[in-house]
Amino acid sequence: MSRTDAADVPAVRLVRPRPAPAAALRDDEAQREVIAHRRGVLRVIGGPGTGKTLTLARAAAGVLDEGADADEVLVLAFSRKSAARLRDQVVAHTGAALREVPVRSFESFAWANLERAARDRPEWSTPRLITGPEQDLIIRELLAGSLLGEGQTDWPDALRAALPTRGFATEVRDALMRCAERGISAEQLRSWAASEDRPEWASLASFMGEYNSVAGLRQPDSYDPAELVRALVELWRRSPDQLDRATARLRYVYVDEAQDLDTAKIELLELISSRVESLVLAGDPDQSVFGFRGADPYAFTQFDPEAERVLLPRTYRAGGPLSEVYADWAAQLAGPAEQRRYISVVDDADGSESLDVSTMLDVTPPVEIVTAPIAGREAAEIAAVLRKRHLVDEVPWREMAVLTRSVRASLPALRRAFQSAEVPLALGIDELPVGQNAAVRALIGLVEVALAEAPEAVAIEEVLRSPYFRLGALELRGLRRALRQRELSDGGARSSRALLESAVLGELDVADEPATRELVRMVSVLDGVRREAADGASAEELLYRAWELVGVESRWRAEALRGGSAGESADSRLDGIVAMFDAAATFSTRMQGATFDQFVDYLEAQELPADRLSKGGRDSDAVVLLSANSAKGLQWDTVCLIGVQDGRWPNTVPRDTILGADAIVDLAAGRAARDVDRRKQMLLEERRLFYLAASRARNRLVVSAVDGVDDRPSRFVHELARIAGVAVRSPSAREGKQYSMVDLIAELRTCLLDPQSSHDERASAAHNLARLAAEGVPGASPEDWYGTTELSDPAPIVSPEEIVTISPSAAVTFQKCGLRWFFDQVGRGSSTINASVGTLVHEAFSRIEEPAGRSHAELFNEMHEHVARQWPTLSFDSPWEDRMWSARVQVMLDNLAGWLEARTAEWVGNEITFELEDGGVRVRGTVDRLERTADGVLTIDLKTGKSAPTPDELESNAQLGLYQLAVEEGAFERPQSSGGAELLFVHDRAKAKDLPQQPLAQADDPTWAQQLLVELGEGMSAGSFAAVNGPLCRSCDFKQGCPIGNKAEDQAS
Repeated sequence: MSRTDAADVPAVRLVRPRPAPAAALRDDEAQREVIAHRRGVLRVIGGPGTGKTLTLARAAAGVLDEGADADEVLVLAFSRKSAARLRDQVVAHTGAALREVPVRSFESFAWANLERAARDRPEWSTPRLITGPEQDLIIRELLAGSLLGEGQTDWPDALRAALPTRGFATEVRDALMRCAERGISAEQLRSWAASEDRPEWASLASFMGEYNSVAGLRQPDSYDPAELVRALVELWRRSPDQLDRATARLRYVYVDEAQDLDTAKIELLELISSRVESLVLAGDPDQSVFGFRGADPYAFTQFDPEAERVLLPRTYRAGGPLSEVYADWAAQLAGPAEQRRYISVVDDADGSESLDVSTMLDVTPPVEIVTAPIAGREAAEIAAVLRKRHLVDEVPWREMAVLTRSVRASLPALRRAFQSAEVPLALGIDELPVGQNAAVRALIGLVEVALAEAPEAVAIEEVLRSPYFRLGALELRGLRRALRQRELSDGGARSSRALLESAVLGELDVADEPATRELVRMVSVLDGVRREAADGASAEELLYRAWELVGVESRWRAEALRGGSAGESADSRLDGIVAMFDAAATFSTRMQGATFDQFVDYLEAQELPADRLSKGGRDSDAVVLLSANSAKGLQWDTVCLIGVQDGRWPNTVPRDTILGADAIVDLAAGRAARDVDRRKQMLLEERRLFYLAASRARNRLVVSAVDGVDDRPSRFVHELARIAGVAVRSPSAREGKQYSMVDLIAELRTCLLDPQSSHDERASAAHNLARLAAEGVPGASPEDWYGTTELSDPAPIVSPEEIVTISPSAAVTFQKCGLRWFFDQVGRGSSTINASVGTLVHEAFSRIEEPAGRSHAELFNEMHEHVARQWPTLSFDSPWEDRMWSARVQVMLDNLAGWLEARTAEWVGNEITFELEDGGVRVRGTVDRLERTADGVLTIDLKTGKSAPTPDELESNAQLGLYQLAVEEGAFERPQSSGGAELLFVHDRAKAKDLPQQPLAQADDPTWAQQLLVELGEGMSAGSFAAVNGPLCRSCDFKQGCPIGNKAEDQAS
């Protein structure tokens, strides 16, 4: 790193994570009974916040403090994450010196015992863990073979079309996992296939044997996580000596989250329970949310029916009205209700007495329900609620969480809204899988383009848009124009698409100029990757070579260390790249000889995020975003449940529509599959998931949903509103202030200048503005206020000896408002979906050259094909907006096809760039289409907007006038007669509409365009620009800097 780079990067130091503090021992008789338990089986049942996990940690710590060795105690948790939290709590509550903390997940415990058994028996090979993507790779290869008639499995004809799809492979893997968990053999599956008339189960049974044979040959003694516990149970039953060894010193076993135990885990505990002194199982059937993985909510409540049972009756999480809401919601759930009747208490500061938590809250109800018309507005409402909670109620950011049914679906809108509202957002353990990271997708796309024999322009442009080359829509259009212009000047006729494809194959020399510089860099990177591939490089080596050549590491690292929203984005990209290389290394080691395409399939099949070392020790003060399932065992002061609308939450769409894995599970459990109401069962699971998510809140619960054209709040929203006794509010009903710095300064300045403010109010406002100004807050100091500062430089923006450059399209804006034109030049307005769609239609239009002899359908299809390929790159706020714009574009393309089909003039060219210099003025622009008529050369400018000029405005339209002048002055190779110019409007009309401007030679004053050029040169080089009240004010992005501002908009309205 250079000295300059080092100076720009903040210093970094490692910080030791803070240990979890030990919670004070509560005076809770039921908890003390659990902690004191030392003999036999004990079932502990308690609702949310009753201290189940904490009590188990204290119980384990208690026996350790009494002298038990670590290998005599075992605490089992549902997942690795929950095991880590439990481990911290055991360490915090024990005074014993531990070489190893005896807390494991079930899978970790099973793996350790399988590995130890392999060491004991030389004839057994060491077990290894097979990942889901590795399973999918084998399954998809076998399914592909079945489709070709190879292998042992003959699938029903009705399923053959589904065999090559990723979705079907996922269903096959899910069914195999369910069978593995329950020990269902291929013979049993065939028997059920006959009795239940399910021929696909017979095929699945055959495929099970084929899969086990292939997987065993490729990777002997390999297990997926679902098989580990079942494999250990079968090992212990087959080799009791291994069970004896595993439990020889074991005395005390504690099981947390027992409501999510499946059949294999229950059988494991049954084998252990008779060999240990004490077994304690704690859980809450109402919080069982992993039924889709085979969990039985009531299995632990029926474990050893003669065993003791303890009910934890007091909740320490939420109190008063909020706990009553939770209890009332749980009352709708099926099953025993004893755990729902709990007393709500919180600890006083000195621990002397219990208080109702409702006395500690402000007047705002503890439950708030919000709806919004679109997802972006919903996210903005949640950001506003959390910001108020932080600033007014002084709740730390880390004490707030946003829980959603799908992190992937909610993340884009939340990121935008939270960044705008200055609310820090951190992804929890639900971060997107590696393959969905934007930087990873782009790097893979780059390698795919390098390896493709005939790369498509769409894929090339996608890479150019990526974080590695950073070309926007306008830059891409400029690149295509530059390539096309060079082709025309060389006498060629290839389209810009064909030129782009030729360039990346090295078949076209591209000049290194501003418009094409990133393409040149990309071609160099592709050449380096191709050379690596020619040497037989693996997927890992190809990706590493591409990463080296794009050369963004130092820039991204510096951005990440600077922090802020840009730093967060860079940090996420770097984390994704590191995780991708880890995955590539693992894949290359395990699947030697596999192709790059197979690695891409492997990566795309990953449904869970990779571990992130960079996040593991980070204790950032930020709002956390998690899926509802991942919130188990966690709690926050304030919890927001978002996206609670029909079709998302509850989601009762069957997840196994083809193979019926749930029906297999029902039969294994002794239930007749035909008697099970699947949707009712799924609705119950969704209710339990909502209950689990909502009950994470201690003081405030916020629920939101989209209520728009295509989305409606789900039944859960209305049921919760009834239970909590609160109204559902919409954004327009918000009362009070917006809690942002901009709003605060605006309110203080208004108070200071309002003649109706009292002397004390103005003095207070002045004092607070002075404090903010002293801290450097923009807008607080009067020096920043409009009208209080003198012009920084009254000189012309272009000196007399410099050339004034004019864009024909910008000249129209200058005619209407000089200040708007100036702001556009120095600030650029915001990019809207209208502009993006317009650019896409222009691109499609430019693909049609000579239309003669082509039908309406052929013309439409060629343009539509381009639009369809590029449509996914557009970003819409809602599904209905996507459909609306799609319908509008269909109309535009249909109108264009009709217009083109009717053309009789000779086509000259599309997207032709020109430059005209006259005195001290240079006109530079691009004409959408040139045609030759009997009157001369006709210039055509496509318009996808609605605002057409009046006849008077059309007659003096600067853009068309400058196009005609360029024709006559020889800007298009040689001087020619102008045959006029026209605006072509295609937006939502029965047909395309031409608005012609007569040829200059036929105008009353044939020199008007020349005079206009002189006036534009003088006006655009001036030192001041007038603000004009007119139609442009409606869509102006610069109202805050305009002296007539919103007043102009009101008048224009």
